[in-house]
Amino acid sequence: MKHSGSGREGVYKSIFENVLGGIYLVTPDEEFITINSALSDIFGYESTSDLMKDISGRGHQLYVKPDRREKFLRMLRNRDSVRDFESQAYRKDKSVIWISESVSAVRNGSGKLLYYVGNVEDITTRKQAEESLRHSEAGLRMWLRKSKEDMEVYAEMLDEVCDSYNKLDEIFLDFIEVIVRVMDERCTWMKGHSERVAAYAIAIATAIGLQEEELRDLRIAALLHDIGRLCSHDDLFEKRSGLSAEEYELIKRHPVQGASILDRISDLKGIIPFIKYHHERIDGKGYPDGLKGEEIPLCARIIHLAESFDSMTVDRPYRPAPGKEFAFAELRRCNNTQFDPRITEVALRVL
Repeated sequence: MKHSGSGREGVYKSIFENVLGGIYLVTPDEEFITINSALSDIFGYESTSDLMKDISGRGHQLYVKPDRREKFLRMLRNRDSVRDFESQAYRKDKSVIWISESVSAVRNGSGKLLYYVGNVEDITTRKQAEESLRHSEAGLRMWLRKSKEDMEVYAEMLDEVCDSYNKLDEIFLDFIEVIVRVMDERCTWMKGHSERVAAYAIAIATAIGLQEEELRDLRIAALLHDIGRLCSHDDLFEKRSGLSAEEYELIKRHPVQGASILDRISDLKGIIPFIKYHHERIDGKGYPDGLKGEEIPLCARIIHLAESFDSMTVDRPYRPAPGKEFAFAELRRCNNTQFDPRITEVALRVL
């Protein structure tokens, strides 16, 4: 995979201006360093400079309930990040909206707090429609339409990063990790899932003997293997009871939806088969196309086993983690039906 672009400035601009939702950087003393145009749009301002004037030194006045802002700040002082904190806020015209705010601390190598990076999303529509979205088929269809719009934004964002990327491979991969971290944290039990799957996949592939460029592509594919979940309702992944047949079919779409997202990004086309087919099985009983054996790309087979292993060694909403020994037993039991024997043999040795 080759990348070209205008260098560091282009990457930063792409990340800051095209990332989904409003973004701001603020000092530990609550002095705003910079904000992006999406944040201005959320609060109804024509420019970032106009919003900066209104929030400088008194950002809490945007909040309908100042004590809600104080609670948010107290939580942030006691930890390095706060995720999905919901509040009501005023737009410039004094209309009230609902926002979801996530903030993370950025520290230097010595652990000194440099600044906070925050993400703000307007969730007014979601709050108004939340109950119907959870309990009706019509609600699921509405959410899927909204997810398609989000999918376009993520695709444009990744495409811009690829265009800007030249020699900043580490920054590019770090940014991919930020995207999947935000995505995984939408579901409590999936926190760290994509990063663990990538680590397991690389350990297996290294032992098999994949070359450096192949390992790099595999790492990106493993990190992004579930990006199609952006088009699936989060509540389906959090359910403590069994899924209906309709709900299961919605979830089974995510490999194809992930491939559709990445198909818009020329620099990532090479990893699309790894993502699209990471739920195929050696015996042909997987999805979406029922491929079998060598028809399934090697990297897709590796990701499939790595994801299965992670799923069996973490808690799920509907059951506690069975554990590593159980996972090894399942890898042996499903060898040559669900999993590639060569990959299983290596996995049992390195995981």
